[in-house]
Amino acid sequence: MHKQELIDAIHAKNPTAAKVFLEMFDEPTLDRYLRRLNTVAGHRGPDSGWVREGATPAITSAADLAA
Repeated sequence: MHKQELIDAIHAKNPTAAKVFLEMFDEPTLDRYLRRLNTVAGHRGPDSGWVREGATPAITSAADLAA
């Protein structure tokens, strides 16, 4: 998916995510977030799970991006 397609797909699943905010992220980051949204929207239970990838921070804010 291209960046705008990722943003549109994320916004469809999470309308509280402002498109202008999402535009600050690169495609790989947006793709990871969309996959995360798809995971949490799916099956839930003891056999479901999600593992944070590599050095991805647990919490990211707009202030972190500005630094």
